[in-house]
Amino acid sequence: MRERLRKWIQDFQEWIIFALIFVLSIVVIRFFEDKPPFKSIVELLMSSKFISTLQDLSILAAVILYFRETPSRKKQEHYEAWRVINSAYGQRASGGRIQALQDLNNDGISLAGLTAEKAYLAGINLKGADLRDANLEGSNLKNACLQEIDLRNANLQQADLRYANLEGANLRNANLQGQSTNLSYTNFQNAYLSHANFQLAYLWSANLQGADLSYANLQEADLSYANLQGANLKYANFQGADLSPTNLDQANFQGADLQNADLRDAQNLNPEQVKLARNWEHARYDEALQMQLGLIPTHQNFELIQPENSDQDHNFFDT
Repeated sequence: MRERLRKWIQDFQEWIIFALIFVLSIVVIRFFEDKPPFKSIVELLMSSKFISTLQDLSILAAVILYFRETPSRKKQEHYEAWRVINSAYGQRASGGRIQALQDLNNDGISLAGLTAEKAYLAGINLKGADLRDANLEGSNLKNACLQEIDLRNANLQQADLRYANLEGANLRNANLQGQSTNLSYTNFQNAYLSHANFQLAYLWSANLQGADLSYANLQEADLSYANLQGANLKYANFQGADLSPTNLDQANFQGADLQNADLRDAQNLNPEQVKLARNWEHARYDEALQMQLGLIPTHQNFELIQPENSDQDHNFFDT
């Protein structure tokens, strides 16, 4: 506030100086207008050619002044945008918050540490935004454009990210835990999700193609019909997760924990992939894959046991 006041006083002083110079010039001209050689000078100043030139110079000065004040106007716009965002804290309705956030991001202003719990931000465009450590718990981000966004350490618990585009986003250590965290049809293609917490999250039909989920926590997460083609799943926790029928073509399960994971009807999954994981023997598979993994015999030998013939005939009808 003090800085803004100082800037205002400085600008005001400049305008006072310009005004004094202008007034002083008028006084001098009026005083000497009838006295030679000032009379000829005044006549020159009053000529149409000079006035036209003066108008051109005035326009040029106005343009220069406009561009000179551009940074100051931008700062004022940013102050106003933050005022709108802060005044909307705790409110579900937008209240101009979406436009304010977009304007700040378009001007390259960091949004790190933003708090917008339970905010309505559906359809917002924050491509490439810096939202590190942001608190967006319970926010509605449905259909949002969040490509290449930085959401490291962000809190997205219970957020609605259905159909949102997070392609190439960075969500390292982000918290997306909880059954109410809706990530169905969300695009995480090539996103960096290492160490993120997806425990119990709903990732039905999510696109995780080429995503880095190394060391991520997906315990009991619902990944039904998700696309994990080429995903890095090293040391991820899939305990009790639902991966059926998920596309796992070329997914890397090295060191991943598959304890009680449901891999029945998983697509493009081969035994070599599975055996790179830990606790793979305790996951659930369809019968064909169980046989390939050697969890059930490929054939069973049945012995037909014949009862021994008794030397004594039992005739119950002997009379």
